[in-house]
Amino acid sequence: MRKLLIVIFTCLLFVSCATTKKATNSIENSRFFHAPSLKTSQIEIIENQELRDLFDEFNELYFEGSLIVDYIGYVDGCLLRGKGKTYNYVGYAFWEWHADACRYGIAMAKKSDSNGINISENYFNGVLLHEMTHLYFYQKGMYHENHGKNFREMIDKLHEMNPEYEKIYD
Repeated sequence: MRKLLIVIFTCLLFVSCATTKKATNSIENSRFFHAPSLKTSQIEIIENQELRDLFDEFNELYFEGSLIVDYIGYVDGCLLRGKGKTYNYVGYAFWEWHADACRYGIAMAKKSDSNGINISENYFNGVLLHEMTHLYFYQKGMYHENHGKNFREMIDKLHEMNPEYEKIYD
């Protein structure tokens, strides 16, 4: 009986360690960002290589590789709901100061998720370019540009470069 209990305890300890290690690994590649205009006060972005690759491709094509994103990933679309609004955003760009460094992030709703969100490829790409344009202005120190004149002019310029993607101003 004692041997059986030792075997069971050892197995439980092994499973516990394996589960903890897996949880630790998934947290290492995520970051919480303050989200002042969303209904949630913070949003966790878990890195996504597919989305980062698309960001890198668009960064080279449209921004001469000048943009920096520290965290980019998919989030549940319901987390991207605006305060006092009934619609969900498809993407959201973040910037935060920590010590003497600024960190940048982009959260995107999955093209199709359990909340009934179904986004076309051209619209999704237009939203990603929209969020990258926010990063462009953030990284130029124009934190309050939002969707103003300069922002709209940049969106127009990007749309001229590739009219296949939808032009997203807001």
